[in-house]
Amino acid sequence: MEEQLFYLVARTLKRLELDTDKMPTNLQKWQEFLSRINRGYFDFEQERYLLERSMDISSREMLELNDKFEQAQITAHIGLWVYDKLDERLLWSKETYRLFGISSALAAPTFNDILVFLHEDDRKTFSDLFTNALQATKSYEMEFRIYNQLDGKMRWAFLKGEVQPLQDKNKPFRYFSGIMMDITEQKKAEEQLSELQQKLLLTARQAGMSEIAASVLHNIGNILNSVNISISVIKELLEKIKPEYLKKTVGILQDSLPENSADFTNDTKGKLAFNYILEFSDHLNIQLADINKEISVLNTNVQHIKSVLHMQNAISGVININEKVSLNDAIDYAIQIGCGVWEELEINIIKSFKENITLMIDKSKLLQILINLMKNAKETVILSEKKEKNIIIEITQDYDNHNVSISIRDNGIGIESENLTKIFSLGYTTKKEGHGFGLHGSANTAKELGGSLRAESTGRNEGAVFILSLPNKEK
Repeated sequence: MEEQLFYLVARTLKRLELDTDKMPTNLQKWQEFLSRINRGYFDFEQERYLLERSMDISSREMLELNDKFEQAQITAHIGLWVYDKLDERLLWSKETYRLFGISSALAAPTFNDILVFLHEDDRKTFSDLFTNALQATKSYEMEFRIYNQLDGKMRWAFLKGEVQPLQDKNKPFRYFSGIMMDITEQKKAEEQLSELQQKLLLTARQAGMSEIAASVLHNIGNILNSVNISISVIKELLEKIKPEYLKKTVGILQDSLPENSADFTNDTKGKLAFNYILEFSDHLNIQLADINKEISVLNTNVQHIKSVLHMQNAISGVININEKVSLNDAIDYAIQIGCGVWEELEINIIKSFKENITLMIDKSKLLQILINLMKNAKETVILSEKKEKNIIIEITQDYDNHNVSISIRDNGIGIESENLTKIFSLGYTTKKEGHGFGLHGSANTAKELGGSLRAESTGRNEGAVFILSLPNKEK
């Protein structure tokens, strides 16, 4: 700037033919000279101001751009780094410091320091890769685990770098530059994806097993149809046997013989023969009645088995799959499978609910619990000495509809207070032929569904209530 101003003064003096070594003789020219110098000085000042202003603006823009660049690194979890092998210097961006949990106010650590920060199983791989990259002068990348120095937690990082020569090609040293990215969340997502894939494989296997089971149930159903037909045929054949015809035959023989003949009526053996025939007729009637009774029971049991198979086909499915389930339908299925022919056992089952509530839930697991609870309720009221045997089923919701409770209450033999805390333990049972798995498994299954199972009873012969609480996931 000063040189330009000096050049302006010299050029103006020359144009006006003024001599700086003599006193001014032409005041007009000197006034013009001063005027030009003044204008030139003003122009130079203006130019200097604009230049300084431009530099100030550029500096702020550079700072803003640098801030945005650093913010972009933070957002993307990407840090920059440069390693100068010649001077053993390591330069990091602020985000690289953050990934390691080190204050950016400190000097960047050395290569050996970094190895300490790495997971034990990754140190040798990292060091070998670094050495090989230096020798081969090729780009490289790897994933490794680091311990964050701020919180001590392990994180996953992705490193990508390039080996570049120094400006002096005669020197064999190289320097490295690249990026480091935090991929912890990505690794977690990969682990979750792997778990989902395993669950999918398990679900696929279970689906195959379910199809096989359905096929087996179908074949059993066909066999039961044949058994049902055989029962009908046997029943028809038995109906054709008429024991009363033997008695009529004896009567006919007795009426057809002459009065004074030495016939069966007067002969001792003859009398026995008639008696034997009459007794056999009565015995045959009794045997036929017993056979018909057993056939009726057999037919009832076959129909019950077919009903169970039908229900099992209806409720069978792949576990660990949530679907919309009607609680009314689920309870009906549980009653039919868990209680069987409860009407013949003179058990009163009372459903104390009106609204049909649906849940997004694993249907198979829900039915496992309900069937086991209904089966236990049936057995406990059968063992009770009370004449009236009742099982009451209730469904309630909490005030915000976030949870649903299913209670199964019976007036059976009840549970003693000291056993209330034991009945859900593995292997604990009060039944002679029990194994202690039912309630324990039901309680665990309830937890898997995000709910709970508890029991209440006021004591021996006072009945009991089992309460299954489940989350209403639709809400």
